[in-house]
Amino acid sequence: MLRQALRLSVRAFAEHLGVSARMVSKWEAGATPRPFNQAALDTALARAGYDVRNRFADGCAGRADGAQWLVQLPVRAPNLAAALTLAETAAVAVAHVPQIVTDDVTVCSRAVPVEHFRVFCDRAGDRPCAGRHGHDDPCPTTLTSR
Repeated sequence: MLRQALRLSVRAFAEHLGVSARMVSKWEAGATPRPFNQAALDTALARAGYDVRNRFADGCAGRADGAQWLVQLPVRAPNLAAALTLAETAAVAVAHVPQIVTDDVTVCSRAVPVEHFRVFCDRAGDRPCAGRHGHDDPCPTTLTSR
């Protein structure tokens, strides 16, 4: 996908990365790059221009049925509880929009962006409830568009 986003031939892409064209062909046939080569691919993507990264992301999303994108909307909140309340309010307010997936709403801090806190309960499995994540009482009704 990266090679196509860069609009390079197999040979040119191999030269760009400093590997053999045969190696690139193996990757495209499904072989997993070794960590060293994966780092080279990561670096090539990071150094690519905005248009290349957009083509790469669109190409990756196009491989999945019903591709989903994460839309980040930074907010100011004094603490986690306030951020969770704000996220819940926003999710309920936009739950009527069919493209919005409210099942997996999370909150994270800019200071620690890899640690996500779920907003809604996921105990019910295939039918997430409208209750807060971690509630002790029985699951309440689901959001109408969830």
